[in-house]
Amino acid sequence: MRKILVCAAVAALLGCAPKVSTSVLMPSDADGISSYRNVAVLPFSGSYGKQLTPSAENVLVTTEVRGVRYFNVADRQNLNRVISEQKLQVSGVTDENTAVKLGRLVGVQGIFTGTADITSDRSNYTERRTKCGATNSKGKCTSYYDYNVTCTKKKVLVTFIPKLIDVSTAQVVYSEKITGAAEDNRCQDSGSPLMSDADLIKSAENSAMYEFRRQIAPYSADVKLTLLTSKSGLDGDGKDMLKSAQKFAEAGRLDRACAIWTDGMAKYPKSPSFIFNIGVCRETEAKYEEALELYMKADAQTDEPDKVIGEAMDRVRQRIADKDRLKKQL
Repeated sequence: MRKILVCAAVAALLGCAPKVSTSVLMPSDADGISSYRNVAVLPFSGSYGKQLTPSAENVLVTTEVRGVRYFNVADRQNLNRVISEQKLQVSGVTDENTAVKLGRLVGVQGIFTGTADITSDRSNYTERRTKCGATNSKGKCTSYYDYNVTCTKKKVLVTFIPKLIDVSTAQVVYSEKITGAAEDNRCQDSGSPLMSDADLIKSAENSAMYEFRRQIAPYSADVKLTLLTSKSGLDGDGKDMLKSAQKFAEAGRLDRACAIWTDGMAKYPKSPSFIFNIGVCRETEAKYEEALELYMKADAQTDEPDKVIGEAMDRVRQRIADKDRLKKQL
């Protein structure tokens, strides 16, 4: 899915270039997990382990890549039944041998376990305010005075250390420290209350689970691609074509914009803008090698380094480098 982000009117006066937003499938931040699609989740230890366990399990259950469920997670009732029948000790930190035994009994490749802790802090501070102390007959302030107001700040930190144990080898194949933080502050004169403790905790937990999701499987990310609007190498007709293409782009018609840029490059082969913007079209189609070739060709038409072109070349080089990682994870 693609859309155009248009600069606000004021920003446009300052030369803000339009941007194309495209969805990109990114490789997961942690390598090696993709080999373990059949998994189970044991209760996490720590001060927040009991509360976080179902949330982490839900992330694994609901994770999809390109519309297909990524993990098969062992049924919780069946897992508890096996734990009870085997009289396994899974409270607190579960050792690798116990995890392996349980994993083999329920037929999974990997066991997720780990710890989760929560810390909170509440502090007071003051802020200075200025207020009118007296006014004249016309209502104009003639003197001011300063005063202090008391303010309160609350912060919650969820620290989550998941680890994945290979059932066949009893080796820890993944472990990462993940933190989720949330804070809020209010002063006595703000007119609104502080976030509740429950809301802050939930916000911090959501932040940790968001990071956990990015760790364990490929994920979609919105990437903004800046278009080039330089009129270098163009005459009057070429400038009109470039302007027309930008209007289509701003209207969400990238198909028409790409067609105009293609015609423009044929008529003005030395225009960095036409060449570069076709590269953007190819990048939104995930044709990264073609996009890089066009970006490099646009770069060759400039007399000095262009930041937009340089960032685009770096970006697609990273996409190309990510291809092998992504292929393995899929």
